[in-house]
Amino acid sequence: MSGLDPALVGELVVLLLLLGIVWMVFREFLRVVLKVVVPVAILTALAVWLGYLDETLVGNALSAVGEGLLTAIRYVAVWITSVAFSE
Repeated sequence: MSGLDPALVGELVVLLLLLGIVWMVFREFLRVVLKVVVPVAILTALAVWLGYLDETLVGNALSAVGEGLLTAIRYVAVWITSVAFSE
């Protein structure tokens, strides 16, 4: 008989069920995330527009993040160098 293979049909059904479950979880995740992200984005845009987050505050925050990152990179570079030369 040249019909469909039962194993293939079973695999297709399982695949469709898994895709349905993943889609439902993804939709729920997006619904929860958007409940948080949208208000934060609106409040941030409003704060920038009103001047609460001026260039000084944003610049200082970005400088602090950059300095922390560069300090960490330097620390790791010194550690790698000391380990390499100690052997």
